[in-house]
Amino acid sequence: MLAHALHVFEDELLIVNSEYSLTQASKEVSLLNYHQQYPTNQLAYLHLLKQCAINEPSYCSESFYRKADALFPNNGAPDFIRATIAAKNNNQAQFERLIESAAEKTAFDFKSFDYNDYFIHSYTSVNDIPIGYAALNSQGYVAAMAVPNPTHVIEQCEQAFDQNLSLHESCYILASTMSRSGGEMIVQAIGLKIEENYFQQTGKPGLDEVYAQKQQFEQSLDKMHQLNGMTLSLVDEQFVEGWLSRGLKGGELAAQAYAIEESKRLSLDQNYHPCL
Repeated sequence: MLAHALHVFEDELLIVNSEYSLTQASKEVSLLNYHQQYPTNQLAYLHLLKQCAINEPSYCSESFYRKADALFPNNGAPDFIRATIAAKNNNQAQFERLIESAAEKTAFDFKSFDYNDYFIHSYTSVNDIPIGYAALNSQGYVAAMAVPNPTHVIEQCEQAFDQNLSLHESCYILASTMSRSGGEMIVQAIGLKIEENYFQQTGKPGLDEVYAQKQQFEQSLDKMHQLNGMTLSLVDEQFVEGWLSRGLKGGELAAQAYAIEESKRLSLDQNYHPCL
């Protein structure tokens, strides 16, 4: 079930990236413009950082990466994203430094962003549906993670057992924070997977606790899939339009209420199409 959750996460991101590839350039320009106007907005920065993990556009530089230290002083999420970039580029020294940095953070949160103001400003100024998707999904289970392939980090942490025990321990500390974060379920899933590998490799006590957490997680995951309208937003543009309309007219709570009601209807009928 846990592996399935990770594969679902990756597959749905591929759907989003392929479906909107033609507008990727305009999306990056809009995000950059917004970031320049509001340089302390965490959500805008995080989505730009996600693009660095996907295809490393020209703005992805060390000076851009260093902004994360000021924007996220105690949040390991940006370090994790940057670690995926380092792993993808086979930059082992940087990967180790970023994992150790993430392990020192006590929070691991991808949702504590001013997404509402960002979403309304961006959408009304550029009328860009993909940006709406990005902001809307910041609340949700799958796209909230904003990492194209978390398995890079999982694999590197697993390999560290034979190559770098200090890094292996840092991975475990990081995983413990992630699995107990109480935040996005994909964050908890990755943390539990790294913890499971750690206890299997070291033989230390703790594997039974991880299995118990996984069981609770899977029960929560099933319940979440029944009610989570954000997953619906990945594949149904009509839902985005309905969510946006209610958000602009009635505010954040009205938009959230719409998402909950529509997702309940979807849980009863997989062929249901959201109401505008």
